[in-house]
Amino acid sequence: MELASLGAGVMHNRSVEFAKKFSVPIYVRSSLSDADGTLIASVPESGTIPVSGAALTKNEARITVIGVPDVPGTSLEIFSRIASYKISVDMLVQNIGASGKADISFTVPAHELLQALKSVRESAQIVGADEVIFDEDVAKVSVVGLEMARQTGVADQMFQALADGGVNIQMITTSEIKISALIARKEAQQALRVVHQAFGLDQTPDDAEQIDHLPLIEAGIERDEVSSPAEIVARLRDFDMEELTIHEVAMDNSQARVSIQGVPDQPGVASQVFR
Repeated sequence: MELASLGAGVMHNRSVEFAKKFSVPIYVRSSLSDADGTLIASVPESGTIPVSGAALTKNEARITVIGVPDVPGTSLEIFSRIASYKISVDMLVQNIGASGKADISFTVPAHELLQALKSVRESAQIVGADEVIFDEDVAKVSVVGLEMARQTGVADQMFQALADGGVNIQMITTSEIKISALIARKEAQQALRVVHQAFGLDQTPDDAEQIDHLPLIEAGIERDEVSSPAEIVARLRDFDMEELTIHEVAMDNSQARVSIQGVPDQPGVASQVFR
């Protein structure tokens, strides 16, 4: 999914996931103004800019399991217990094993921290991990864009912006169209502000698509063929929502790993590494 937008909206993950699976664009508008709002659709707002949006998730918590035996099955023990409590895991980083042990860090919603800690401590005792620590005062800032997969320098630009703003990065996760950084919650607004400015997200791209020109319904359904809300609900009522969790499995054999150990934990380091 790509955010093609002139405004901003907050959507529940599952509603966007549902729309993606059935190719239904989501139009988010304010009830307090006549602004164009946000269109969430499968087409990009621009075909040239690498980043089309930035987002902030404030209420995150980080859990780190230190000294996990570097053997098959330990991650399964930890995360199967978390899954049994229906707790969603977001950012996930495992370092390279040394002396037969590794550290695993991940984030969960802040309101689920206590239950997550209970399950992690149980599994840590079973697998023989050294310690479980946590931080409940963190947030996540992310940038997204379809063109990120085809353009370089996005990570460098994002990390430089955070460094210039004095924001320290605690964790980093990436995909082809998204880069996320975990930061201290007290620095959340500053992080979003500097990233927003760095990518010029307050400006409309010269080649931006107009909302009126974007397809309202994908998959070959024309505007005058759109079903009524009641018909759409009736058509989709029998689908099992849990089937939407995973929609594709892929393998990429073209990757290589580079590890840098002993990196100072201070603002600006990531920008130097990825420059």
